[in-house]
Amino acid sequence: MNDPMYAVAVKSEELANKVLSSGRNVLMCTSDEAVYYDIPSRKKIHISEKNTDCFFDDLDIAEYVPDKGVYKVYQANSIENALVLSDKCNSSCVMCPYSDHYRRNAGVVCPEQVLKLINYIVTYPEHLTITGGEPTLIGEDIFDILELLKEKIPKTEYLFLTNGRTFSDREYFERMIDVLPPYTCFGIPIYGDSPQSHDKITRADGSFVQAVQGIQNLMNAGIAVEIRIVVSRLNCDNLSNIARFILKYLNKAFTVNFVGLEMCGNAARNRDLVWMDYPETFSFMKEAVNILCENNIRVGIYNFPLCSVEKGYWHLCKNSISGYKIVYYDECEKCEVKELCGGIFRSTFLLEKPEVKPVN
Repeated sequence: MNDPMYAVAVKSEELANKVLSSGRNVLMCTSDEAVYYDIPSRKKIHISEKNTDCFFDDLDIAEYVPDKGVYKVYQANSIENALVLSDKCNSSCVMCPYSDHYRRNAGVVCPEQVLKLINYIVTYPEHLTITGGEPTLIGEDIFDILELLKEKIPKTEYLFLTNGRTFSDREYFERMIDVLPPYTCFGIPIYGDSPQSHDKITRADGSFVQAVQGIQNLMNAGIAVEIRIVVSRLNCDNLSNIARFILKYLNKAFTVNFVGLEMCGNAARNRDLVWMDYPETFSFMKEAVNILCENNIRVGIYNFPLCSVEKGYWHLCKNSISGYKIVYYDECEKCEVKELCGGIFRSTFLLEKPEVKPVN
């Protein structure tokens, strides 16, 4: 198996020389070809005769796999970059956008490759997401990864997406905060207000108790936590109780975000159990949103088109769907707030054809 090799994408000889002098490989992108400059072997490898300068920008990071091709793994001018630390997960959520089959058969992320990729970042990103699967399943190597991030790009705002269960282990938690970059926020889901209501969705016994303990450990240490409530037919009747639970036990939350479904993977497989159209979903969310807002908890609404949310709540809606996943209906072209709307997941559009009502 050929291991991936990284390179910094450039479009000029001057920038190529600067990057090479820093000890990093270079991918020279022109309108005629792509050439990989490999420092260890001191070779130039012609890897493509296609126009790559329209695909790569200066200081993007390319991953070159011999006999397979070259791929963009980091976009220098984007705020959507992510480090995937594990494709596996220790929960099996009913509405996860990945399937159980994918999680069971997911490959193991190589920690050395993650460290190498970090060392190839030559820009200073405003935001960087650490994610998975469950990223803590990479094991103790996560401490080396976080320590390198803290050293190399300490001013970046990090969003660490996790189910929070591992942080209930006090020893693990204390090792984590020792190496954590200073501007890190943890995004952790809560799907219910009790072990019964939460664990039936995660399909992992004990996950609620562990997640709540993990969140409390983080908050008590002064670390920002974003609580995420993925709304589905399984918990729509319980949202107000979840809000009250947060007020009572997790009221140091930096923010609480209500998240719409991405209908693929387990969510698509269990569509009859989980799917609700957006307007109906918002009608169940509204009271819970009000409870939190009235008690000075910051609230966000993710993955909902504006026309499915009452106008008085539009200021809470975020354009949260990654650009390559967004789709709009043809009739959305006549909507007067389309430029403000985050659209719909392509997978959801294809599977469910949710209702939209262009605003005019």
